[in-house]
Amino acid sequence: MTTANYIENVADRNIGSIISSFAGQGVSPDFFYLTGYEGIFVEADRSQVCECVISSVVSLNSDLLLVVNSSSFDTWSELCDGLGINVTLVDAEHVSPSSIQAILDDNHDISHIMSLGVKDRGVLVALGALARANRRSFVVEVEGADNIRLADLEVMNIDYLVQTSDSAADMSLVIARRSKLVQTEGNARRPNQDIYAMWQSTVAVRSSSLKPMYL
Repeated sequence: MTTANYIENVADRNIGSIISSFAGQGVSPDFFYLTGYEGIFVEADRSQVCECVISSVVSLNSDLLLVVNSSSFDTWSELCDGLGINVTLVDAEHVSPSSIQAILDDNHDISHIMSLGVKDRGVLVALGALARANRRSFVVEVEGADNIRLADLEVMNIDYLVQTSDSAADMSLVIARRSKLVQTEGNARRPNQDIYAMWQSTVAVRSSSLKPMYL
C-alpha cells in the first residue's frame, strides 16, 4: 500500500483515535508539523513499529539503552541483536535516575534511551531530563491515545513518541521531532523499516499551500 493510500484509509481503520488527544489541544492535524514534530503513520503492530524506529534512529556504531519490563528482556535483546545493535536492558519496575546515569557514564556509545510501556509520568520526566543532560535522544512508546499530551513532548524531552492504537492493532503512529528526524537519513538497517523514507513520502504529498516548516 502506498503512503498516500495509507493516509486515505486512516479514518476507515479507526486510527484517528491515536492522534485525537493532540488534535484537541489547539493543533489542527493539517498544521501539526508547525509544532516542530512530524506525525508518521506506520502499518505495523507494537513490536513491529518499535523495531522500525530502533532500526531507523540508532546509527551504526551507536548503542541503545532500553527501559522495559524484565519479562520481555529476551525478546528485545534478540530483536536488537537481529538489527546489529548493542542494547543495555534496564528493568522498568526498578529503574532509577542514578542507575541510568551510571550506565550512561560507563557507555558513551549509547545514543538513545528508549522506554517501552512505562506509564509513570515521574519516571518519564526523569528519563527525559537525563537524556537532555547527557545529550542523548529519548524515545517513548505508549499504548493508546491519552497517555501523553502535546505539552509533554517538551516537558519530557521526547524526541520520538511511538503510539499504538487500541482499536487498530496493525496501525501505529510515530511522532518525531523534526530536528532529530532529519538526522536519520540513510540510517535504516532495512529498507522496509525506514522512518525517514516514510516521512519523506508524506512530505511529498503535503499541500504546497501550507505554511513553511522549520527545524
